[in-house]
Amino acid sequence: DFLRRIFVANTKCKFSFKNHLAEIRTGEGKSIVLAVTATVLALLDFDVDIACYSEYLTDRDKGAFLFLFKAFGVVDHIQYNTFKKLCENILASQGDIRELVGNTILGNSTAQFSTSTTTATRHRILLGDEVDVLFGSNFFGKSYNVFTSLRGAEIPEIVALVNLIWKFRNTDKDSVWHKDIVPSSEYQACCKTFKDWSFLIENAAKRMLIDVRDVDHKVESVHPDFGIGYFDDDNVLTYKKRVGYKTMFAYMRENAKDKTNITDKQVLGAMDILVNAGVLSYAELPKLYSVTLGVSGTLQTLSSEENDLLNREYNIQERTIMPSAYPVVKSTDPFFTGRSGIDVIVSTSANFFENIAKEITTRISDHNGKKRAVLVFFKSEAVLEDFSSSTWFKDYAGSGLKLITKTPPSERGSIIERAAEEGRVTLLIAAYGRGTDFTYSNRELDERGGIHVIQAFLSEEGSEEIQIQGRTRRQGHPGTYSMVLNESDLEMGGITRADFAVIPHGKEIHQQILKYRTIQYGKKCIQRKELAEFKLIEHNESQELLKYLWDNNLSEVKKRIKGRNLAKVDFYGVVSRTIILLDATGSMHLFFNKCKTIVKEMLRRVGEILTEQKVSSGFEIQFVVYRNYTSKTKLLEASSWESDPEALSAFIDEAEISGGVGGNESIETAFWHVNKQIEKGEVTQVIIIGDQGPNTKNEIARLRDSLESDGLTGNQYWKQRTVFKDKTFYKDELAKISSKKIPIHARYLEDGNGGYPAKVPFEEFARDNGGSAAELKINQPKGAEQLTTLFAGGILRNIQTHSVNKPGVDLYNAYLLKHPESRDVGFI
Repeated sequence: DFLRRIFVANTKCKFSFKNHLAEIRTGEGKSIVLAVTATVLALLDFDVDIACYSEYLTDRDKGAFLFLFKAFGVVDHIQYNTFKKLCENILASQGDIRELVGNTILGNSTAQFSTSTTTATRHRILLGDEVDVLFGSNFFGKSYNVFTSLRGAEIPEIVALVNLIWKFRNTDKDSVWHKDIVPSSEYQACCKTFKDWSFLIENAAKRMLIDVRDVDHKVESVHPDFGIGYFDDDNVLTYKKRVGYKTMFAYMRENAKDKTNITDKQVLGAMDILVNAGVLSYAELPKLYSVTLGVSGTLQTLSSEENDLLNREYNIQERTIMPSAYPVVKSTDPFFTGRSGIDVIVSTSANFFENIAKEITTRISDHNGKKRAVLVFFKSEAVLEDFSSSTWFKDYAGSGLKLITKTPPSERGSIIERAAEEGRVTLLIAAYGRGTDFTYSNRELDERGGIHVIQAFLSEEGSEEIQIQGRTRRQGHPGTYSMVLNESDLEMGGITRADFAVIPHGKEIHQQILKYRTIQYGKKCIQRKELAEFKLIEHNESQELLKYLWDNNLSEVKKRIKGRNLAKVDFYGVVSRTIILLDATGSMHLFFNKCKTIVKEMLRRVGEILTEQKVSSGFEIQFVVYRNYTSKTKLLEASSWESDPEALSAFIDEAEISGGVGGNESIETAFWHVNKQIEKGEVTQVIIIGDQGPNTKNEIARLRDSLESDGLTGNQYWKQRTVFKDKTFYKDELAKISSKKIPIHARYLEDGNGGYPAKVPFEEFARDNGGSAAELKINQPKGAEQLTTLFAGGILRNIQTHSVNKPGVDLYNAYLLKHPESRDVGFI
């Protein structure tokens, strides 16, 4: 039926297409429909890209249907790829921008490549599996970043420079740059090798000098064959990911520890200079195809904002809802009632694991005490592992299974098959909640109610929740579902403790959760659209660069590459260092989306004013995100000191919004970090933004002492696993900051209850040290402008204050003249 609907015969008996999406229920053959549709399209002289969000599912389906493609002779015209791999293929089809940039820098003309290109004779069709994922938070509004690598294995001068910088890994003195790096023969030789591109060497060497200081940079895996590994955005372990130059130095660190773990050859392969060559916006992917088709199990759950996006931006107006191919399941147990305390259990952080264990015990047996199978889905691997190692899971630890990012592909199939066994408990990360088939033919398991699914987190998107529900009650089998939620999860959905506290035991709560989540998600969709528009500017600039590369227009190529690779790190003349403290708990999700859109613009404006006013004084920013003690090692995270918009934007983009339950947050830890930086002489002002006040002494003691993780409890955990070894109180830390005359500019937001619990403490922060306090109306029409001016204006005023040679004009007034739209949202 799907094939019939997407093919529309015209009067010339050829096929024309409209963009079209179909909903096929979970477990009812999406993979088969995609494979058959791709085969027919390939036979009609189209090239087909079948796109999936998961590498695991991509490999599985590609292997499963290879026989079909071979039988019809279309193997060369059908490709299974993740959305990221699609970007790779698109780059290659346009003429790989990385190769073109690399050859241009190395002095090879790009003109030679134009003669080898061929005009495509077949139109390309995008066929999406769970296509709604492309428009979700993991992709829409984000971009695929393109870097060219100048390989040290081929250029010995690069190796010499890297080895020189490695010697300074244990110093944080900026004077090293001028005294030891720039005059060195290694640096000068590298600049000479790339004489027309010496700005790239300056930029790379400065970035290396910053990254080499992170000697304890965390990696997820060190493998003797594959090298250094990280988790990617899909929580899949990959050995292809790079984290700036920190990965290169991680290779050198591990090699110094054990040459059998990381060989000299692997280290040499990691030594290179990275050149930022542009971006490809995920939001633009469908527009690069002749036609977009796709299937999903959750089309009917798309929000009005998402449907509007599909209609207006991508012209996907045709929809087909496929009925179920299986009879209605008859069961004495309801699938899900949504009632508080019955199958929606809201927990505090203290009893979260206890309630999960109780729910497992309750659900694993039927009314007659006979065993079922239970799947428990967690938001992250860290939470899963903490639960797995806790005393609450000890009764199932021997027989329990886990599906996590580190599960080898060779073992996944066996674990998935065994997960449906009677009496089996399987812990899984959320990524396995889409597309994983827990099939069985055990009639006795059906008689006991089938598989029970526990979701131990609140999905940001309703489609993910439905997908997880779809791991049971599939293909005519019975099944049930329940939720065990942490209070902090509800905050992410815009739900406060007061909202759910009034719902008595046994009453419907899930519809309330859906109502609040829908409102919150609608706001997030609007902000993601803003992010996508922001990324489109960079996307178009990258397409322009590609055009100039093909035209062999070296002056324009150099101009654009220089714009993306300017040495924005200043090791000399830095007079202003601003720490920006940001509350990164659940209620701040919308703020962070807004923040992502303004970081580069804020830095561009500051640089513009300094250039126009001929001010040579430098500045640096450090972003710090703070949460509360339930976030454990992620209680506080900090960027390096930067004036590079790419690096600062990357930190904000990757910051995880988590924790918090509508109460106070660990501002005392944030101030403790500020004082650590002051001890190094690195702070001239502080900006703090949040919607809650600091913890009380009693809250600090309770939250720290009650924590259990990695088999450790309370102070044992904090002293052995973190740098936050001792308790501290915000007033003590604030007094230290005030004694150094460091101003604090505090901006408080409205919280989820419509109040301002941060107002009084934030005014206290600013009171005694020349700071300022005011409300930040981030969700108002001029919220982005207010935030931009808060950062840009604050930095310019701080530079004015601390410059030895005072600028001839007031920098902040110059900013307001340049940006009159900022006048009524000024710094205050």
